[in-house]
Amino acid sequence: KLLRDDVDNVRDVKLEPYDNTDIQYWNTEAREGAWKRLYSLLVGAAPIYRTDINRVYSRIYYQTKTIESRWANLKKLEDETFMKIIMGSAPLDEFDNFVEEWKKQGGDIITTEVDEAVKK
Repeated sequence: KLLRDDVDNVRDVKLEPYDNTDIQYWNTEAREGAWKRLYSLLVGAAPIYRTDINRVYSRIYYQTKTIESRWANLKKLEDETFMKIIMGSAPLDEFDNFVEEWKKQGGDIITTEVDEAVKK
């Protein structure tokens, strides 16, 4: 039944061109559960099989003192800002405001701490 629902919903959710899965070719105003599910099914596994992805690895594998105290707020700021930009409720220029606010809330301190840790 679930697969049948997916087949029925795909025509309302996926916009032309059908072979381009970029977010702008999806009807995000369609029934919320439908578009999220189909997007995750059709696009979500891409990192597993795509070889052209530029992988970025962590420079350190532990938390600095500032990460411990400020990361939850910084991550929330990042998640909310990125979601607004991706969903179109905020312009792309909002990223610049995010970077400025991220730095004010401790991002620069974290960057310095990580740079110093890597030099050791």
